[in-house]
Amino acid sequence: FKRNCDSKNIYFTPSTVIDLLIPGDLISLDFNSVLLRVENISELGDKNYIKTRVLIEGAVGNNKGVHCDNLTKKLPSFTDKDLKAVELAKKYNIKHFTLSFMNSGAEVKKFKDLYPSSIIYAKVETRKSVKNVLGILENSDGILIDRGDLSREIPIQKIPLVQKILINEANLCGKDVFIASNLLETM
Repeated sequence: FKRNCDSKNIYFTPSTVIDLLIPGDLISLDFNSVLLRVENISELGDKNYIKTRVLIEGAVGNNKGVHCDNLTKKLPSFTDKDLKAVELAKKYNIKHFTLSFMNSGAEVKKFKDLYPSSIIYAKVETRKSVKNVLGILENSDGILIDRGDLSREIPIQKIPLVQKILINEANLCGKDVFIASNLLETM
């Protein structure tokens, strides 16, 4: 069911993601507009909520991105919803995919194993995906560089250099490369 947020409550989708949080985890909302630190998870079992402390205040709209470093280590590459979407895509012969949060070539290969005839473009949007770009390129048809998401983990002033390196790597591998068109806040 859907819940409305207010000035004291934020709901995450999928709701089970909060089960993976521990005290001390930092949660960044809406491209660092708000930064929260998990303080208490003792009410998780009974009331299905956690308490956080606001470290950086700001405004957050509906359906905005959430980032927590510790979650990326605990979340599966594909959710049940993702797997159902792949089956639906097969049914309707949809073959082109842009995959978010692919941090290694092995993760891209898992998708390719699910749908061998698919055409895959992996989003490069984390420090880990930059580090593992050769494996990602090896297992995909190309990459999409998401400068906005990358700026959460890499200083903005370094984004043009990182982008140039990624483009060179894709070109050397003979793979397609796309760059997200939204501009960084400081541009």
